[in-house]
Amino acid sequence: MKTLTMENKALLWSRPQKSGILLKRGGEIKTWKKRQFILKDAYLFYFKVLSSVEQSQPSGLIPLEGCKVGFAPYGSQTSLENVMIITLPEELINIGIVKRSNYVLAAQSYDECHSWIDEIRIAAQSKRKLKAKVDHAQLEV
Repeated sequence: MKTLTMENKALLWSRPQKSGILLKRGGEIKTWKKRQFILKDAYLFYFKVLSSVEQSQPSGLIPLEGCKVGFAPYGSQTSLENVMIITLPEELINIGIVKRSNYVLAAQSYDECHSWIDEIRIAAQSKRKLKAKVDHAQLEV
């Protein structure tokens, strides 16, 4: 089995669909932590904020396939503005892939939050659309 070297890690995180710093609300303890996020394919990886993501391991990841994402109504989740909620499909919890169904993130501005929501929606659907095209192509053969 190959070891993940610094060179491999740099390739792994290269060319993400989106990256940036967001606040992430904790699951059990509802504190806000600043995290570096990288959206790659249908996964949202997050890291402790370091000088170089390419050299670090992710603190966690959020599988986005089939998720729903949108703005949180102001005051419903927090007193912060520009908050989004990512809701994962229940089956991911039922089979133990994730521990919770909702992830609450906050951006610096409305435009930044809107941009993240748009990109996450695209990522959530892209894998399903590709699978549907492959399935359809196989039916035609």
